[in-house]
Parts: sequence; structure tokens; C-alpha cells
Amino acid sequence: MNRRHLLQWLVLAAMLGLFYGLPWLRWRGAALLLFDIEARHIRFFGLDLRMDAVLPMLWLALAALAALCLVTSLYGRLWCAYACPQTVLTRLHRALQRITTLNGLAGARIEPVLRHALWAAIALWTGITFVGYFSPVEGLVTGLPALALGRWEAFWIAFYAFATWANVLFLHERVCTYLCPYSRVQP
Repeated sequence: MNRRHLLQWLVLAAMLGLFYGLPWLRWRGAALLLFDIEARHIRFFGLDLRMDAVLPMLWLALAALAALCLVTSLYGRLWCAYACPQTVLTRLHRALQRITTLNGLAGARIEPVLRHALWAAIALWTGITFVGYFSPVEGLVTGLPALALGRWEAFWIAFYAFATWANVLFLHERVCTYLCPYSRVQP
């Protein structure tokens, strides 16, 4: 494995760790980051930011977008090659394909079932994690097996799980080519 591939895998691990781990992190007994839509506030490192006071966050997001464009124009498409969620999930799926490749006739029958089951579990966990940014993640994990989730929570978990599952299995890089607005504005 050369340095570029090692760097890609390190960034992949960091991005997945950040995405899947952030809803579980606590700061002074509360969620580190929670977008509470019902209460109309964002909890971030113990700060409760009201929705009408998020203008500084908008400026921060615009500055991050400008920095992304600057880095891209200086060094190429680093976002697409290393940190884009589509790239990260596609690379994870391809690694899963390599890991679950089995030899022999029995392996040829079991392999697709195993691969789809593992990817469905990852997709479901992605749905739970994404909704965990808007609803306390502990309640989602304990409520899912008991079917005690709210209608909207269950809908969005199912939606993001299905979207993750279908996106990576069937679309791959076509998302980058046809759907991604970032690829359209880059030289």
C-alpha cells in the first residue's frame, strides 16, 4: 500500500469515526452536537444556540465553503478523493466486497447474501446515526428493537438506511458525475 492509499484509508477512518461517533459524545451530561428541531435550538459543546441566532454559524459555513474551494483550486479535488461521504461509503463498500469474497460454489451462493446483509446493517446504522443528530441517539437505539420510535424518527431512519443502501449498491460514482453540484463548479 502506497502513501496515497494509506492516507485515503486514514481519512476514511477519521470521517467514519467522526460521523458515527459524534452523536454519542457527551459534553457536561448533554449531547455534544444536537439539532433540536422541536425546541428550535442547536446544542453545540454545551452552548444552546437558538435558531434565530445562527447567523454566525451561517458565516462559518460560508467560510468553510470558501476554504474548500480555495484548497481545491490549489491542490486539486481533495474533497472528492478523500473526504466526500459518497467516496467514503463507496470505498467502504468495496472493502466489504473484498472481505466477503469467498471461493467455491458454496461461496458464490453465500457471498451476495452475506454482502447485502452486512451492507444493510451498515445502512441501518447510518440511518440511526443521521437521525441521532436530531434526536437523542440513545433513545433511538433502545427504541428501535422495541418498535417504540416516533413516526418521524422511524421514517427518517428507514429513509436514510434505504438511501445509503441503494446509493452505494447501485449508483457508485454516478452520483459524482450526474448529481453532485461540487463536481460541476470545479475546473
